[in-house]
Amino acid sequence: MHPRQLIFKERQALRAQLRETTQPPVALLLACLLLFQQVHKGALLQAPGKLVPALLAHYRDGHLLPEVSLASLTTLQAAVIDHARGIERDPAEVASLIEAVRQLVLADSRGSADADAIG
Repeated sequence: MHPRQLIFKERQALRAQLRETTQPPVALLLACLLLFQQVHKGALLQAPGKLVPALLAHYRDGHLLPEVSLASLTTLQAAVIDHARGIERDPAEVASLIEAVRQLVLADSRGSADADAIG
């Protein structure tokens, strides 16, 4: 399989998982991985969830994402951290945070996915 096809296939799999997940940590990780591909022109990255803070710092420190995008991601990250500490948030709020991140990532990557499919 051609490397571009592999990258496209991986991106499509990550997008499908992001569309389906209702778990905040999974949504946050998938969003960070997809954003990495967008920011770094299709470079694949496999990383565990414990590296999400480093990825967010990379996006922030490198000015690679708009502030509004970073705010959505860090708000979801705060909800994930709260849950890990036993602090429960309103499920509707968490679902809304996941949907905001999902829309941010999936809306921004549609064009690049179509372009990769052609190549």
